[in-house]
Amino acid sequence: MNTTCPSLHHIAIRTEQLNKTVTFYSKILGLINTGEFSVKDTSALLKYSHSLLVHAPRKIHQFTRERFTSGYQMMNAMVCQLGTGGPYYELLIVQEEDPKTKMVLPLSGSSLYGLAFVIRDEIHPDILAWDLEIAGVPFRIGDSYSSGLKFTPGNERYSLYLTDPDGRVVELIPSGSCSQVTPIPLIEAETGIPLVSGLSHLMVYVSDTKVSSRFYQDLGLIAITSQGEDIPALDSDKLYLGDEKKNIRIILMQKYDENGLPLPAGGDGIDHLGFCGFVANSCETLKNPACITISQEKERDDEDQKMSSCQYLSDPDGYLVEICQE
Repeated sequence: MNTTCPSLHHIAIRTEQLNKTVTFYSKILGLINTGEFSVKDTSALLKYSHSLLVHAPRKIHQFTRERFTSGYQMMNAMVCQLGTGGPYYELLIVQEEDPKTKMVLPLSGSSLYGLAFVIRDEIHPDILAWDLEIAGVPFRIGDSYSSGLKFTPGNERYSLYLTDPDGRVVELIPSGSCSQVTPIPLIEAETGIPLVSGLSHLMVYVSDTKVSSRFYQDLGLIAITSQGEDIPALDSDKLYLGDEKKNIRIILMQKYDENGLPLPAGGDGIDHLGFCGFVANSCETLKNPACITISQEKERDDEDQKMSSCQYLSDPDGYLVEICQE
C-alpha cells in the first residue's frame, strides 16, 4: 500500500460540441483557456499527454498494439486546455472526429456523472447564485458532495449545481472561508479572474463500487465515511475516496435498472483521469506489467537536472488513469 496520498491533478472529458463546452467553462466558471491543439494519427487510447506525444510516440504505438490490439485505431481530435491561472491545466476538453468522414464522434455509455470546483474565497455562494439567476444560467442548490438532488433543511453549507452542454453535473463548492460578500461579475472575461480556485473532485459511474474502490485505494486514496458534524451525512449509496485530511477526490457511483440490478459503467465520456503527488515505487498496482511508464527530462533549473515521469493504466471500467510525479 502506498503511504503518500495522491491528489487530483486534472480531468480530460470528451464532448460532442467543443465550442459550446469551452464557452460554458470559460465564460460561466471563468476558467482560463491556455491553448488548443490538434491531435491526428495517434492512438485513441493514449493520446493527450504531452509526455507521451512529445517524448515517446513509438512507445505509444508499441504499447497499444501489444496491450489493446482490438482497441487500436487512428483518430483525429481537437483538445482545449483550461485552468485557473496556475502553472498547470485542470480541465482538458476533447472533441474527436472520425478520420474518414470528419464527423464528430458521439458520446456513449455511462462514465462521468459530473465534476466539482471550489468557489474562490472572496466569492460568497449567495452572491454567485444571484449572479447566475440574473444571467439566466439554470442551477439548483443541494448538499455538497451529493448528486445535487438532495437538500438537508437547516444546512448552512451547500453547493450550486449547474449542467454543462453535454449533460454533466458541475458542482460549485464554497471554499469554507467565504466570509466576505464581494459582488464579482459572473463573467470574468474583463478581469481574467476565475470564479473557481481549482478542481475539487469527480463523480464517476462504475460497474462495481467495491472493485473500483479497491483499485483506487491501491493507488493511495483513502475511503471517507464522514466529513464532520457540521456537514450533512454522505450518501450511503456512494463510495467516497480522498486524502488523509478528508478532502474528497473521487466519488464512485453505481447505476441500477428497474429491478435493482447494477448496470455496467464505462463508455467514452472520460478521456482520462490525472493524479499526482505520490511515489509510485511503493504502489504495487503501478508495478503491474499492464502499466506503462514514461520518463522525461524537465527544464534545467540552475545546475540540477530534474526528471519527471507519468504512468498510465486502466481502472476496472476501462477508464485511463494517468499518474504524474517527480
